[in-house]
Amino acid sequence: MAARPSKPGPAAQARSGKADLASAGERRQVTALCYDLVQSTDLMRRLDLEDYQDLMTAFHAAAAEAVTRNRGVIADTYGDGGMAIFASPTDPKDTASLAVEAGLAFIEACQKRSAGRGAIPLEVRIGVATSMAIIAQAPAGQGSLTPERVTGVAPALAARLQTVARPNAVVVSQLTRQLAGRSFSFRFLGKQTLKGFEPESAWQALRHKIQLDRFFAFGKLRARIVGRDREFAQSLACWEKALAGHGNVLLLEGEAGIGKSRLLHEIRKAARPTRRRLLLFQCAPGGVNETLHPLLQALTQNAGQAGRRITAARVEALFRRQGITDREVTALFSFLLGAEDAGDLGLKGASPEAIREKVIEAAEYCLAKLAADGPLLIAIEDAHWIDPTSSMILAALARRVANHPVLLIVTSRKFDPQLRPGNGETSLIALTALDREATRQALEQSWPEAAQLLPKALLEPIHDLTNGNPLFVEELSQWMSENQGTVTETLTRSTTMARGAALESILAARLANLGPAADIARYAAVAGRDVDFSLLCGVLPDLDTGIILDSLKALGDAGILLRNRIPGYPSYSFRHALIQDTIYNSLLRKTRQAVHGRIFHLVTDNRDLAPWIGSSALADHAERAGFIDEAIGAYVEAGKENSAHSALAEAKQLLDHALALVDAAEPEDQDRLKLAVIAALCPVLTGIEGKKSPRAAELYEQGVALARRQRPEDQPKLFPVYWGWWFTAPDFTAWLGRTRAIFADLKDVDDAEVQLQTRHCVWAIDFNVGHHETCIEAVDAGMAIYDEGRGAENFTLFGGHDAKVCGLGQRGLSLWMTGQGSEAVDSVEQSVAWAEKISHLGSLAHAYDIAAMLHRYRRDFEALAVIMARMRELAERHGLPALLAKTMIFDGWSLGVTADPRAGRVMMEEGLALQAKVDTPEDLPVYNEMLAEVLGLAGDAEEGLRHVAAAVAAVEESGHTYWLAQLHHRRLRLLAQIGAAPELLMDAAESALRIALEQKAVTLLISTYRTVVALGFSQELLERYRPHVHEAEKMVEPDSILFAHPEPPPDASR
Repeated sequence: MAARPSKPGPAAQARSGKADLASAGERRQVTALCYDLVQSTDLMRRLDLEDYQDLMTAFHAAAAEAVTRNRGVIADTYGDGGMAIFASPTDPKDTASLAVEAGLAFIEACQKRSAGRGAIPLEVRIGVATSMAIIAQAPAGQGSLTPERVTGVAPALAARLQTVARPNAVVVSQLTRQLAGRSFSFRFLGKQTLKGFEPESAWQALRHKIQLDRFFAFGKLRARIVGRDREFAQSLACWEKALAGHGNVLLLEGEAGIGKSRLLHEIRKAARPTRRRLLLFQCAPGGVNETLHPLLQALTQNAGQAGRRITAARVEALFRRQGITDREVTALFSFLLGAEDAGDLGLKGASPEAIREKVIEAAEYCLAKLAADGPLLIAIEDAHWIDPTSSMILAALARRVANHPVLLIVTSRKFDPQLRPGNGETSLIALTALDREATRQALEQSWPEAAQLLPKALLEPIHDLTNGNPLFVEELSQWMSENQGTVTETLTRSTTMARGAALESILAARLANLGPAADIARYAAVAGRDVDFSLLCGVLPDLDTGIILDSLKALGDAGILLRNRIPGYPSYSFRHALIQDTIYNSLLRKTRQAVHGRIFHLVTDNRDLAPWIGSSALADHAERAGFIDEAIGAYVEAGKENSAHSALAEAKQLLDHALALVDAAEPEDQDRLKLAVIAALCPVLTGIEGKKSPRAAELYEQGVALARRQRPEDQPKLFPVYWGWWFTAPDFTAWLGRTRAIFADLKDVDDAEVQLQTRHCVWAIDFNVGHHETCIEAVDAGMAIYDEGRGAENFTLFGGHDAKVCGLGQRGLSLWMTGQGSEAVDSVEQSVAWAEKISHLGSLAHAYDIAAMLHRYRRDFEALAVIMARMRELAERHGLPALLAKTMIFDGWSLGVTADPRAGRVMMEEGLALQAKVDTPEDLPVYNEMLAEVLGLAGDAEEGLRHVAAAVAAVEESGHTYWLAQLHHRRLRLLAQIGAAPELLMDAAESALRIALEQKAVTLLISTYRTVVALGFSQELLERYRPHVHEAEKMVEPDSILFAHPEPPPDASR
């Protein structure tokens, strides 16, 4: 729990002098009541003295009985009057309310005594006032409270107020009225000029307030709903359909305050006897950037200061309460909610499509599970603030409720016709303004005395002023009940206002009657929808904590705030977002900025102070404070948090906003800030749109240009921009050029991770251009400085996979090319083992892809089948179409080569078609050569040659040449198969041998040479390359198996 203001201990009191004061008396807020019998002198003249004495004795006894029954003390009596003190050490609101209760009870007692036949009429004037006072310690043996023991203005002010009271009336001070406002109604008597005092607002206490149990956003309601009979009946019909097993969607649409939540409450209440379960989710302002915000609200409400500390155990407990115990489902939502101890389930780096499918599948499972228990009512309030992930789930569930006994209710200020959730079983209710009659009924329900106290002529202005908005009617009725003396004048003046201005005027008038609480309300509105005592104490360090606490209670009593049911010090929420917005907008801009700034710095320094303020909300405080630099940094951090648990849509929204803010920063800071945003935003864009994202490529181009202008010491933190620029190169030639540029720009940067990732670029390019020796060197240098901890941080930044997984895998492929068969297998197995250890989805996919490629090189069909099974399971479990395409290609090749060429061809062609849609073309040379082999075995060598020719042309154009020698080798074998002319065979053979020799790809050199030997078409070619082949054979690792199942030699007779 966050630190709270605490009371000073005895030592501190002694140092401040308070210990001596406490020993001499006590400082306490007291309420004084002064009473006086009306026309007492006339009664003395009319009555016998004994009768008058009996009357006064009974009069004072009635006063004493009313006072003591309400825990007060008669401090003094003086002839026809007296004074009582209410100073019990309880809540000041209680003592003020008890004093008013005593005054009204005293009047009732006098009226009863006057009602009998022949009784002497008694009327009394009463004044009540509250103030701080010092209550002196009573002398030894004297326990009674006397006026001499009370030092404060309350007794004198009460005596002055008593003089302006009408007979049989209780007149109270402004502070007393504030404190007792939750228990009584008051009539404003205007400012009174009282001897010895500044003009004081005086109020007449009328009677106890009727306990209406009024509707609050999170409360209950007993009063009848007004003006919504047709809409309510339509809603009940939707519920009846759900009960009959025909699930449907009900959309409630209308402006703020129109009564959407109130109608939903009535539906919930009506469905209670027949529903099995209710799920209620609340969206809130700012939630649009917070992943699964409605679920987060449900998880953290009433959870106190630790509310935002999400753990997998809390998520599991929430689901368990609803009967959902599937560990995979709860683990998935724990990850998406950013639980501190959640595993990533292999989702980090997964495609948005894969994550979407898993989330929808889990949500559908929950829906079916819950609905199987009986009729289910699901309500999602204020969907205009819904986040993208929740919106996706909502849309999916709305399409699937038809087969379950479910009513899904969604409220929003406005539904986009193109995006609103639902299916063929969707009903839309658009709530409109109340008519004049319904406005009158709503007014009388909120303020029952209105019919008696308001002239009928005022009902029309009330409707015009509120335009039939129930929330406006409620606020206006509350204000009128508090300000009866000025209602007519104010309403007449306000009818020309716009509704927003009218509500602001009404709330301002209500706040004006709340003293210090008015300022507290305004600061609370800046804090957000939720606010608590400790945060306000931090924002207002110089304000007495007692005033803050009392103000929060007063705002709760006034219905402006709602008390949250959480442990610890008081926490509140605004009753309605419109009330918060209106109060917020009434503040001067500079004041708002100052308070936002205080909140930003307080919460940044101590996140435990207000754990419900998430990272995106904190960034918003910085922006509203005018701290543009800090705001951009906070939005970037919030975007990274969302990206870390795969909430890419929310991350993109936050980072796009951060980028838009850059232009508002100081010119000298803009380059630095833009680079920070680009580094965070572009990986999100490539995650959503793919490696070829045009916007990511454009931003990376801008980023590198900016990075090159920065100081050398700043280069390490800019490396993600360089990497992204490299990663999004439009073609292989650009990729090669950017690798050289990065290495040249960053070769002297003193940062291990930068040097590792620079070599990551190098080994990826070197392998693809056939520079196998330098590829192996780059990997070995990178692995020497690999840091496991930092590697985990950089999965999503650099290629979507771990550098160690990639390096060991690429090293294995290059080792095979250079004749190191056993080392190659060992290195690739290490890559797979490491990927499975770190359990990162992108790294697993990358490791399996490399392993499959090595097994293809080696023609190890058994090992390939094993890795294909693991790859297929991963692809299906996470919805990875690119990986699924690879399994079809490799499985098709294996089938075609070992068993059924025609069936293998079909499978390969389907896989290649899918691969062309969803994956990048780096491995196409290998895939095309594999297909050409299968085509040859299927008797279609001509088609195989066309594929080889197309692949050779593409490779020579791009520079992606690591498999070019084998493409020419395949061309040689297919040409021999169709009996081509010797010169064609010569061209293919010489091209294959020459390229393999240039690349030092000894395995490809040796295998091609053996094919030429088998064909025997050119002794000259064999003689020319024999020395090179002999040297290559010496380089082959002893006892290593380069081909598990060597391809049969071609038929020389053809």
